[in-house]
Parts: sequence; structure tokens; C-alpha cells
Amino acid sequence: MRGLVHGAVAAVLLTVPAIAGCGGNPGTAPAVKPYGGTVRTSAGKPVGNVMVHFHPLKPGFACGAEVAADGTFSSEAPPGDYAWSLRRSEKAKAADADAALKTVPAALQETDLKRTVRIAAGGTVTLVVDP
Repeated sequence: MRGLVHGAVAAVLLTVPAIAGCGGNPGTAPAVKPYGGTVRTSAGKPVGNVMVHFHPLKPGFACGAEVAADGTFSSEAPPGDYAWSLRRSEKAKAADADAALKTVPAALQETDLKRTVRIAAGGTVTLVVDP
């Protein structure tokens, strides 16, 4: 009886990670590739001191990049299609980050799955922000 109980407990413990999403082969994750980009207004003025956040349209991991004061950014991510939003920078000076975010329309501060961009390996992404 004791062996049967231990076997049942082991079977339950072995199935819990699979149910919780802990299973799978880490080697199957898509490779990240470098990319760069700019954030600007339609008039060409750079929008900086924010963070651009990318949400994958297919299963995957969200990623992001800090946008410098001149509106440029670079990072790495698996190539693919992403929805994007602009958020408060955690690396810029607080006053600069707050001022920059005030210039970004509220709609662009939320993820909208209809507002998308393609990230390609070594590619350049241009995000246009209009107040």
C-alpha cells in the first residue's frame, strides 16, 4: 500500500509542471535578433525619454526598448509582428520622462492589437506619434 501511495504522489507531482506551463524544450524558443528604430511625430520631431513596449501578436514574450532623447532606440527581439505602445521611461530623469509622456496621446500608452509593426532582424522600425 505504501508503494502505491508514493507512486500516486509521484505521478501527481510529475504532471503539475506540465499543467502549469513549465514543460517544453527551452531550445525551441525563437532566436532574438538586433533591431533599431525611431519614434517621431509626423512633422519629424523626435519623441524621446519614453519606453517603447512591443507585445507579440503570436505566442511569445513581450519586449521593449528605452528611447533616447533623440528618439532612437535599439534592442533585440525575435523577428515577427508586434502591437506597440509607449510607456514611461524608467531610465530617463523623472522630470524628462514625465514631460515626454505628456506629449504622447493616451491611446498610444495602451496596447492596441490593431496598431502593429513588424520587427525584422537588423531592421529599422519607425513609430509615428501625433498628439
